[in-house]
Amino acid sequence: MVKSRLDWVTPSPHSHIFAFTKGKGTAECLSSFLSELRGGKGLAIFIDLEKALELACPEAILATLASKGVKGRLLRWLESFFSGRKAKVRFQGHLSEAYNHTNGTPQGSIISPTLFNTLIECLLHLDLGQGARLLCYADDITLVIYGGRYSQKAQKALDILHKKCRELGLKINPLKTKALPIKIPTAPKQLFLGNSLIEYVNTHWYLGVYMDRNLTFDTEIKYLRDITKLRLNALRSLAGKGEGASFKVLRLFYIQAIRSIIDYAAPALPTINPKLADKLEVIQNEALRIMTGSPMWTRLCNLRMECNIESINIRIKARVASLAAKLTRKNSPPLTTRLTAAANLHPDILNNTWSHCAAKAIHSFNLNPIINLPPDEPSVAYHPRPPWDPPLFNLIITSSPPKALTPVQQLRQESLMEIASLTSPNSSTYYTDGSVNNNIAGAAVVCREHSFVLRVSDGASTLQTELIAILTAMDDALDINPTSHTIIHTDSASAIQTLRKQEPSDNTHLITDIIATAQEIRDAGGTLTINWIPSHVGIKGNELADQLAKEATEYSHVQVDITPSLTQIKRTIKMQAATINRSEHEHQVQAGCPSAIWYAAATKYEPINAINKFKSRTLKNIRRLRLGYKCKAHILTNEAQPSTCENCNTDTPFPFLHYILSCRNTNKFNRPVNLPNPDTPRINTAASPEETLKQAAAAVIANTHITTLANITAHFPPPF
Repeated sequence: MVKSRLDWVTPSPHSHIFAFTKGKGTAECLSSFLSELRGGKGLAIFIDLEKALELACPEAILATLASKGVKGRLLRWLESFFSGRKAKVRFQGHLSEAYNHTNGTPQGSIISPTLFNTLIECLLHLDLGQGARLLCYADDITLVIYGGRYSQKAQKALDILHKKCRELGLKINPLKTKALPIKIPTAPKQLFLGNSLIEYVNTHWYLGVYMDRNLTFDTEIKYLRDITKLRLNALRSLAGKGEGASFKVLRLFYIQAIRSIIDYAAPALPTINPKLADKLEVIQNEALRIMTGSPMWTRLCNLRMECNIESINIRIKARVASLAAKLTRKNSPPLTTRLTAAANLHPDILNNTWSHCAAKAIHSFNLNPIINLPPDEPSVAYHPRPPWDPPLFNLIITSSPPKALTPVQQLRQESLMEIASLTSPNSSTYYTDGSVNNNIAGAAVVCREHSFVLRVSDGASTLQTELIAILTAMDDALDINPTSHTIIHTDSASAIQTLRKQEPSDNTHLITDIIATAQEIRDAGGTLTINWIPSHVGIKGNELADQLAKEATEYSHVQVDITPSLTQIKRTIKMQAATINRSEHEHQVQAGCPSAIWYAAATKYEPINAINKFKSRTLKNIRRLRLGYKCKAHILTNEAQPSTCENCNTDTPFPFLHYILSCRNTNKFNRPVNLPNPDTPRINTAASPEETLKQAAAAVIANTHITTLANITAHFPPPF
């Protein structure tokens, strides 16, 4: 309760405060740090605050809050919060004497991070001189010097910071404060903190990422490989040698426990050398083999397609592009300005600085039109409401069994009863709906006297169309009868849940427009209820709104233009990554790669359906057929060796192709007539070449139903 009031009274924190700030985190801090290095070079000083939370001066915090407009009861409550704090320690049954806490913010309290940020913000408002920037993530403070004369600028800024920290009760630890020169050709002069010398280092661990003086990130890559090695062993144990964990569990473990480590560092890695990036690919390649039970010689492009996981190189670009889109949509200066300027440069003139590498990622995912859109900022008519104000809407989602488990008649009856209980003689009732069909969007509003049919710009999400319909109904109620009780019935539970949030995290302009309109209705003396009703249960108003919304998608003229939400942008990037992954595989097919040609023909790029109903061993056998890698004996000798089929005891030079095309125990494969025979001696003639056999075998796999494949391979496993 106190925190919400404190957040409402005080202005938004400085743009260079990244910890305990909504919508910001280490990714934004790392990207800001790297982008501040103009030309990719500068001097970074990582300042260590000794016992920062314990030594913070309460008087300085209260004075800073007072200067920001905090007063009255709230300020007195905070003063009381800091005073008279005592603590005791219990150890082995003995309780110590009470110890008075005169300094510091109480750790564990929900408002302590906000209070500490308030104190740190005093440092950010200091004039450190041109070419000096301060970035703060909790007590991790970084001074970035750029633009030449690094030592002089750094020493001046350090003297100012040292003096201000003493005023605020903060103590800089000179032994743990480190300086990292980045791509500076000549060694900078010594720096001092008071009378103490600051040590220069070649690498520094900053927010969980190793920074080095040339920004090669080779130390970080080594760290990532070491930390993921143990987790790969855990993945290997989960997979087991027999019936281990399912593919779904293995893939989830890889994404959440292994790839997430690389994802965390990804915002700092777009500038790395491709050869170093290949070392990260080794981590993923091993995981893909473990998940699918495939040998070392399996083609990697096939494994990525089979697991629906793009390469690490694509993944890093996708993460950076997503971060760039978020920064530009949320308007995070000055980084937004640099990103937009770099994105509008021609790709041929982009260099290897962070901003330009982020621009390359933007180009890779065709995000230039989105980057140049205006930021998604609150509506002009929107004014944040005090947290103690009553809700503007009465939002209702009837608590009942899940829709899928409830009979239609019961849903209809419950909905009609709810509608009847809400309706009064003086109320205005609206039914709203939105529709998206092949990326074409529409919205509709139905009331007693009239209706609205709105064609929404292409690419709008279903949630956006539902919110537009709700906003249209509210605008109409405000124009016609603002003093009445307005009831809006919608079949979008997600729209109601979105409006329940205190502050919007996405679709900011649209949602704040709805809130501003609701405030106008309240100011005019009206009330507003938004009620959820299930779709397609025979409620007349809802069915009509649904029909009109679908008709709106057939209109050519766009009436409501809306920009993509951040959620849509991330979804687009994910789809683009999958498209790039497939195009890389198709490139291998066009280059004549036999394994890639097999996979494309055997799978037709379709995933395994109903994957959860098959056992792990059966899935491994099916994937062996889909991936089509060579048998171990063939790899060891580099040529086909005559061997005996373990299922039918037939001698054959091509055991894998024999298993598919001519083994009598696998005759349930969907084999056409007149198949070539893989069991005849190998001859280099047009009668029975190996490539013809492979084409025929891949076609058999593609045309055999997945359930049949499972049954055959369960009883007669393929050769490995």
